[in-house]
Amino acid sequence: MRGFSKNFFIALIMLTVLVLLSDCETGTASKAVLYVNKEHRFTVTYPKSWKKLKKINPTVPFYVSAAAGLPCLGVYFVTGNFRNFENLPKETIEYWANSYPNSSEHKIVSVNMIILDCGTTAIEFIIEWCWGLGKGGEPLRIVTTTVVAERDNMLVFVYSTNIAGKTIDINKKVTRSLKFY
Repeated sequence: MRGFSKNFFIALIMLTVLVLLSDCETGTASKAVLYVNKEHRFTVTYPKSWKKLKKINPTVPFYVSAAAGLPCLGVYFVTGNFRNFENLPKETIEYWANSYPNSSEHKIVSVNMIILDCGTTAIEFIIEWCWGLGKGGEPLRIVTTTVVAERDNMLVFVYSTNIAGKTIDINKKVTRSLKFY
């Protein structure tokens, strides 16, 4: 131990702590699972700790979530001929309001046109809303990030929902992982 300074050991300990912290931050989230949809030729990735669930309805062929139920990721399709994406956030809110009577207070937080890693143009919108089936029947404030891209006269919706106030980084990461091949 002679010849090593106190500063050397302090630096070594700090480096070890940084390595451990960076490993903890990425942890299982960095280990992603790839979902491949061969019929519609696209993929999405999600954290390995999330589990695939039964179809929640026929229009959502793929759905995964964390053990607690949120965050979650779902994919669904809408067929038709679409001229532009600008009405999608409002149309999505109308659909949710009509389909989920326990939902309320829908608010568009942001809308952006993005380019996916595969080069496809998509719209990304974030909606904060209230789900009336929270713990004890109290409304639960949630936020949903949705990425929508067109493929073969069909819109592919990839959405991820989390509790409002929590970071939405994971929502953006999983929804933006949409890639067509």
